[in-house]
Amino acid sequence: MVSQIRTFLAGATTMASALAAVFFLARARVPIRHEKFDEITVGRINIVEPDGTKRIVISSKAQFPGDFMQGKEGARPDRNSFAGMLFINEEGTENGGLIQKGSIAADGKISSSLSGMVIGRPPHNWRADCPRAMSNATAFLSKETNVSAPSH
Repeated sequence: MVSQIRTFLAGATTMASALAAVFFLARARVPIRHEKFDEITVGRINIVEPDGTKRIVISSKAQFPGDFMQGKEGARPDRNSFAGMLFINEEGTENGGLIQKGSIAADGKISSSLSGMVIGRPPHNWRADCPRAMSNATAFLSKETNVSAPSH
């Protein structure tokens, strides 16, 4: 009797293992779906590698990120009025982007700017050595305009 129970349990265990393997293998073979949309509305898009490493961030002004150094995002309160796209290199450090800023002043003047920057690998302590590095790096591509808002 004990040997029959052992045989039954061995068979049941084998069957359960086989069913579990079939289930997991079938799930692994689900084809990748490519969704298509006519329009999407988002505040921020993070383009990531399969391991989750951020490579590109596209963001609205409300969700614009800080800066990225060696995979960690640091605070940048000076960026709270920008929207745009940032590029992040293999080590997780920001190395370029396109940022846009626009506003209407109290006197009705419209101010807008678009800056693009591509920087190589900065020195390890670039913030201490070059506190104006970011403004200097973008100066050659920055364009700002000021115009008066139309009167109604």
